[in-house]
Amino acid sequence: MNVPAIDRPRLSAEAVFLNFRAEIVHPVRFAIVFWDGPGDTLSAFEDEEAFERQRTTAAPLRPRPSARGGGRGLDCRWRQKLVESVAMASVAPPKPTYRPQLRKCTVTGGDLSDAQLESVTYAGEDHSGYLAGHWSVDAIFDNLKAVTPETEGAVRFRGGWFLGDGTGAGKGRQAAGIILDNWLQGRRRHLWISKSETLIEDAQRDWALGQEKLLVTPLSRFRQGKAIKLEEGLLFVTFATPRTDEREGKRSRVQQIVDWLGQEAGRAEGPTGTEGRSAGSGEAATGNAKGFDGVVIFDEGHSMANAAGGKSERGEKAASQQGRAGLRLQRALPNARVGYVSATGASEVGSLSYAKRLGLWGSADFPFSPRSEFIAAIEDGGVATMEVLARDLKAMGLYASRSLSFEGVEYDILEQELIEEQVRISDSYAEAFQIIHNNLNEAAFGQLLAARIEGAIAAGVYDKGLETLAADRMLVKDRKLVYTHPVTGAQSHLLTIERMDRNTPLLLADALKLAARDPQAKLMVNGKSGRPAVQVPTRSVMLDDGSVQPRVALIRPIDEIRFEVRQLEETNWEEADEEIFSAAWVAEVANLPELSISTMHMVSGLLLPIWKLLPQDFCRVYRLETDEGERIVGRLISSEGLSRLCRNFGLDQTEVISAAQAWESLLGGSSVVALAGNMRRVRVMNDYRVELNGFTDGMRDRLRSMGLFSEMIAWKLRFFIPTSDEGSAILSRLIERHPIVDVTGRV
Repeated sequence: MNVPAIDRPRLSAEAVFLNFRAEIVHPVRFAIVFWDGPGDTLSAFEDEEAFERQRTTAAPLRPRPSARGGGRGLDCRWRQKLVESVAMASVAPPKPTYRPQLRKCTVTGGDLSDAQLESVTYAGEDHSGYLAGHWSVDAIFDNLKAVTPETEGAVRFRGGWFLGDGTGAGKGRQAAGIILDNWLQGRRRHLWISKSETLIEDAQRDWALGQEKLLVTPLSRFRQGKAIKLEEGLLFVTFATPRTDEREGKRSRVQQIVDWLGQEAGRAEGPTGTEGRSAGSGEAATGNAKGFDGVVIFDEGHSMANAAGGKSERGEKAASQQGRAGLRLQRALPNARVGYVSATGASEVGSLSYAKRLGLWGSADFPFSPRSEFIAAIEDGGVATMEVLARDLKAMGLYASRSLSFEGVEYDILEQELIEEQVRISDSYAEAFQIIHNNLNEAAFGQLLAARIEGAIAAGVYDKGLETLAADRMLVKDRKLVYTHPVTGAQSHLLTIERMDRNTPLLLADALKLAARDPQAKLMVNGKSGRPAVQVPTRSVMLDDGSVQPRVALIRPIDEIRFEVRQLEETNWEEADEEIFSAAWVAEVANLPELSISTMHMVSGLLLPIWKLLPQDFCRVYRLETDEGERIVGRLISSEGLSRLCRNFGLDQTEVISAAQAWESLLGGSSVVALAGNMRRVRVMNDYRVELNGFTDGMRDRLRSMGLFSEMIAWKLRFFIPTSDEGSAILSRLIERHPIVDVTGRV
């Protein structure tokens, strides 16, 4: 299967560690140390044990960054580890081919740790390629239009990189290292955008990698409309400054910045650039901003959140001014090497609008055309999808997110005695909160919230947050490769997971108490199956036409079923007296096995590039941990969705779909299973059955021997599989002789 990707050469699919060797300098080179599987929590470059276990050449790790951000002259005894989240540690970055250009003192003197050199390397890797597609940009850099490569003025946008390290990992020093790499290759004008003017001191400190700190110059020294008279250096700008538009004949701040950067002629990649990379997006002339190929750092990039506007609880919200200014700069400088730096990144997917150079939408690198399509896909997947997004970006070499470990940190309790007045104030606040809390359940807003949650659950759109699947046992029984990214080698797998859950039934006494508490509750027994349930009212659902459908819940020993009242009337559930109900309840609980075993399927690994090829009926993302300790984040695939997935990726359905899964989808009425004939759930004489169609006369005796039964209905012989506990085993025997051809959803 072919999925278009960023315009870069094919790399090895093997995950790697990088061992930066102190004696090798200018250009920096490193030994490739292959990674044999997911790590625990430590970053590949800072896990000393894994490094020693996997390395192929001996070289000591340099000092880690200090808690102040990794200044010069670090104490070599500082051995603080960097860690990653479970999801991030489950994937490795791709094998890089880029080699930074740095001085020997920078590499050997501890100015940059191995982890920080990793950032410089991967930033250079992504800056060596271009996003797919050609575009035209309007005069004020507000609008893009897709065009053909032959169109006059067509540009391509250079790929960007995102640094999401936490506090103490030295993000500023890493940004300075990225700029220094380009500085030593002859690019002498760069842009550093940060949150406030006072942060220039931090930028100057970080830039002191053997460089003059006064080369970092604030834009505030130059009035709006005046030329920036600097031959070379780092222009320091706050996010608020570029918001200033043209006024009184003075050009906008964005145009002022672009004019200065464009004065330096764009340069093609030198001989130390990545092999096989294109040299540039086009001929660049002096004064042409499109040819500027220096670095643009968006420090604290989350300050550009809401760059494209969006929706809120109160309706549409306009794009922020500084977010729009950040996008204008990126559009005006298509050849710039853009780096986003933020430990926060984005609290919600809509806030990622500023990170255009990652190619998440609007290009062929990911399957989302407009930004709105990308946002909808991530929101459909729930909170966990943001974690998947970060993990996939790391797997493609576009993102790094590490933080200082708390290993070895000691805590001590300090007690502060409160004076009498402080105690009185604290007590009064506690009493006020208690009053509010005790009356929440009686408030109308509390009832409304409960109704909304119940309605969302009923509609299948309630997001419980990042859900972790738990069971007594989870084992990966099968792992099939479904996709390999053509550039980075990152892979996606279809996992077959067997889970074992301990049954904890609701006891009879608790069921009777439940019925006694609600005057509308009823004791029910199914007239056909003999199964018991407690019927209680539940929240109604409002349909699209505005009508309200009352609903009830049937509480059973180990599960719960919800019906619209009109649907319940069509079933075999009947009200029963306490004696009959109790006997049925006790009998079912007594016959329950201690453990129940089920099978589920999950697609894990790289997800976003293949998102549209996965079933779209259920996009929620989950995570789990197997008995072997493997941590998995991915999308669950339903039985009917499994068939579509197999077709999309060319998998053999008979090797993936089990009889138990096919039986479950048949009983639920959601699928049609094709083998010797078609099987589907049908309604016969006010009862649901699973019917086999398409059999021949010669198959009748064999079908009966397998356990199917036949009836003559309206002068036609029809075969059915019993819906009892034997149904799954009968279907399994049928599949052994007539393999599954297809499983499709019912229309």
